[in-house]
Amino acid sequence: MKTPILVGLLVAGLADLSWAAGASIADAVQAGDSATVRALVQRKANVNEPQADGTTALHWAARNDDLATATLLLRAGAKADATNRYGLTPVALAAQNGSGAMLELLLKGGGKADTVN
Repeated sequence: MKTPILVGLLVAGLADLSWAAGASIADAVQAGDSATVRALVQRKANVNEPQADGTTALHWAARNDDLATATLLLRAGAKADATNRYGLTPVALAAQNGSGAMLELLLKGGGKADTVN
C-alpha cells in the first residue's frame, strides 16, 4: 500500500533531476529555480551560455533583481558586459529596474556604464 507513494516520490525526484540535467543556467535563472542554478554552477556548467537571443543567466538575474544569483554567477565567471541580440547588457536591465544594488554589483563585476543600446 505504501509502494505507490514511494514510487511517486521517486518519479518526482527523477523528473527534477532530468530538468537539472537538461537545463541551461539561463533557463534555470529565468524560471527562478535557484536550486538548479546552484547545482549547475557546482558542476562547472558554462555560466555564459546564451539562450537563442543571446540572453545569459546574468541578464535574467539582473532583470529579476536577484542579487544572490547574480553574485553566484559573477563568482563563477559570468560576463557582466555580455550583450544579447538587442544590445542589452545586464547593466542596462538593472538600470531599467532602478536597482542601485544590482548596478553596483554588476559594475564592480566588470559591467560597463557607458554601453549604448
